[in-house]
Amino acid sequence: MSAATDGRSRGDAQEAFGLMAVVGSGVMGLGIAQIAVLAGLRVKLLDARAGAAADGVHRLLTTLEGLAVKEKVSAEQLAFARQGLQPVHAVAELADCDLLVEAIVKAWRPSRP
Repeated sequence: MSAATDGRSRGDAQEAFGLMAVVGSGVMGLGIAQIAVLAGLRVKLLDARAGAAADGVHRLLTTLEGLAVKEKVSAEQLAFARQGLQPVHAVAELADCDLLVEAIVKAWRPSRP
């Protein structure tokens, strides 16, 4: 259900959380960041790989620009995303976040009987 159909506004998300952190800038992390920023949350993106968070923000903005051209995202949403997405370099920079979502690859090892 979207905010438009259930009576909530983008402001509700901002009031509840305001600033969100996403740890991991892979496909899942960028998808989470996209949904959050389109809902009106400011998003800090962190990745352990040097430069990956900044690259992720760039890729996400490129995607949103394409969606704006197709009129799937409003000009207002795109402008907010340009200001609201922020790559960070250290966990300490997430201290002011209201919500943190982890979207990282975990090493999988088969269990031994």
